[in-house]
Amino acid sequence: MKPDAYTGEARLGRIRDKEAVINELSYIDPMTPSLGETVKKLRDKLYACGSCGHDDNIRLKNEFESAADRLFKERDRIREEYKRQKEGIILEAERLSYSTDYKSAKDQMQSLRERWKQIPRGAKADEDVLWFRFKQASDRLYENAKNDYEVRKRKQADAKYKKEFLVRQAESLSYSTDFKNAKDQMKHLNEQWKQAPRASK
Repeated sequence: MKPDAYTGEARLGRIRDKEAVINELSYIDPMTPSLGETVKKLRDKLYACGSCGHDDNIRLKNEFESAADRLFKERDRIREEYKRQKEGIILEAERLSYSTDYKSAKDQMQSLRERWKQIPRGAKADEDVLWFRFKQASDRLYENAKNDYEVRKRKQADAKYKKEFLVRQAESLSYSTDFKNAKDQMKHLNEQWKQAPRASK
């Protein structure tokens, strides 16, 4: 009598093989790159084990899909946590981007950038959007700092020009023989000096 392929030791062997494949899912890191491809290969491996009877086929297939589903859900949960951490960094960066204490803000922005690098990448679509927001805040700070520097340089140049003019007038008064008038004018020049903005050190 021909042995039944779906009974006896052969069937139990195929069940054990499929259970071993399902067990492999528990050793996969949810953040494995190309997780979908890895799961697909294991699914193909499961089917390659052969049939072990309708009921067992369905049961084992359901166990595999349930384990795979838990794996994808865990990956999504971890990605959401990475996203939440990066959104927190973005909020700090956006607050810093309007600071006028540029030296301190730049140091803090660099620290945020280092923290960003320590967080693994999540879903590509999320990463692109999150990085754009972070970079936008960072660029805003550096652009504001650059503009402020240029404005200060112009003001310092204007102050230098004005003070050089006051110095020339004071020097010309040093040759005056009308001491009372020269003294009054020097006093007036001194007041103008005090009111003039600071030049560079």
